[in-house]
Amino acid sequence: MIKLLDQYKKINISYEELWQMDFQTTEPFILKVDWGKVTYEFLIRIKPGASNTIVFGSG
Repeated sequence: MIKLLDQYKKINISYEELWQMDFQTTEPFILKVDWGKVTYEFLIRIKPGASNTIVFGSG
């Protein structure tokens, strides 16, 4: 099943908080990072046991 972007859980954090995040979910989610006066959005899917992560930006 394909989800629309507005159906994903959204996590909002500042850039400074990014290094403290511990993602414990296998469900795809949207990470919104505020850095300065710009907000960056990333669709993230974490696969358990994988050594790499693919992150898609919105632009």
